[in-house]
Parts: sequence; C-alpha cells; structure tokens
Amino acid sequence: MKNIDATSPPSLQQNPLLEEFESVDITIILINTESSGNIGAVARVMKNFGFFKLILFNPQDDPFQTYAHGFAMKAQDVLNDAEVISCEKGDEFTELKVLFQRFDVVIGSSAKGYSYQNIKRIPIFLEDLDLSILHATSKVAIVFGRESTGLSNEQILQTDFLIKIGANPEYPTLNLSHAVGVVLYFLYQSMHEIRHAQVIPGNKKDKDRLIMMMEKVLKKIPLQSYRYERTLHAFKNIIGRSFASKKELNYIFNFFHKTDVLVKNPDILKEISNNTKENE
Repeated sequence: MKNIDATSPPSLQQNPLLEEFESVDITIILINTESSGNIGAVARVMKNFGFFKLILFNPQDDPFQTYAHGFAMKAQDVLNDAEVISCEKGDEFTELKVLFQRFDVVIGSSAKGYSYQNIKRIPIFLEDLDLSILHATSKVAIVFGRESTGLSNEQILQTDFLIKIGANPEYPTLNLSHAVGVVLYFLYQSMHEIRHAQVIPGNKKDKDRLIMMMEKVLKKIPLQSYRYERTLHAFKNIIGRSFASKKELNYIFNFFHKTDVLVKNPDILKEISNNTKENE
C-alpha cells in the first residue's frame, strides 16, 4: 500500500504500525471480466484505497481501450500496469492453478446466499475476515468472477475460501467495481488497526501439502463417494478459512501422516494397544 497523504484522518496518519504493513502484497484478480468499463472502474477504486496490483485473467473485452480509461479516471497507472493473462478456454483451469500458486492466500468472492446445500460455496462474511495472523510480507489474492455469473464451482475450488458482502437478500449482487470497493474499504480500515503477528503463517504450499495428505488418508477409509467428496471439501474449507500458522499446519500434517501409516499397517496399532494395556 502507498503512504497515506496529509488529508487522511489523524488517527491513520499517526499510526506507527502503518509502515509495517506497507509490504503486505494484496492483488486483485478479475476473471473473465465482460466489460472494460468495469475494469477501469475497478482500477479507480483500487487507487482510492491505495491498492495498485491488478491481474486480468482472460478478460472478455479489451481492457486498455478508451472506454476503460474513461472509467479509470486518475487511476491510469493502475490500469496501464495491470498484468493480463490470456489463454485458451480449455486451459483456464490449469493456468489459474499456476497463477494462484504465486500467492500465500487466495480469497474468492461470492454474491450467492449463505447456503449449506453447496459445501463448495460456504463463505464467511466480510466483517469476519481476520488478517491479523498474516505476516507483513504475505502475498494475498482477492478474486472476482465475471459480472454475469461470478466464479464457477471449479474456480472456487482453487481458492482457499470465499468471502461474502452482507447485502439486501432480495438483491444481494453488487456491481463488480462496487464489490471490489467494499472489500478494499474494509481492508484499508483493518490494515491500519492490525497488529504484526508473532507467529509465522502457513502459506499455500503448506496448505496444499496438508490437503493432499488428508485426501490420501480419506481414500483409504470406506466412505461412499459423495461423502468422500463432501468431507474433503469440508477439510479444504476449514483449512482455507483458518489462517493457521505454519507450526499448526505441520502438527495436523504429522497427525494425518501417522494416521496414514496406521491405516496401511493395522498391526502397528494392535501392537501399540497391547503395549498400552501391559503398562496399565
């Protein structure tokens, strides 16, 4: 984030913790955006709140045309510096996975209701988002889908978790730039109150490693296919939303690793059980 100018409220100007979080790397990713006007408007609201990194993944409209620049107003630098990633439709899943590997935390956004019917889409509300565990150098991506449909289930599965903006349930879907603006306003405020974490947070590699081990164990447990899928998604949701520390993720990984060993070698468990009885 950029330094706050002299017009900022005194409480923000005088906050000695601000410099500590200037290195927090937050990137906005827009997927398949349909209107270049919305891309320009997003660039403008990003600069309003001091965020400057924008990635456009397979935009459906030319993001650098005059129409987009008109909406960007004085945020031409944000728009011109935006990274554009283009690929064939059939390669999107793979390319998106590669892109997300660049970040420690990937946060998706959803306007869908808080429904437990689709475990893939269970979000947390924006006001419950707590970044206090993040290290000052953490790389965070906040992802927004196309205007007409939002993020697909396949795209959501590649994020760590979803956030939802509380709105009128009769019409909860915000314009793309408005949604980005609300999220960035929240982050702008919270990042000036946040305290530097004394723990080392787990990154995406740590989380993926744990999920792979969980998946390995689940495959060896006799579960119906739909229960296996839902259980795995539940684990992914919990790990994604937790902002767990590296040490916590390692402890859980070791637990599942030992569980995997015991499942493959049940005789070890019997031996442990017998030894425990003998020592009682």
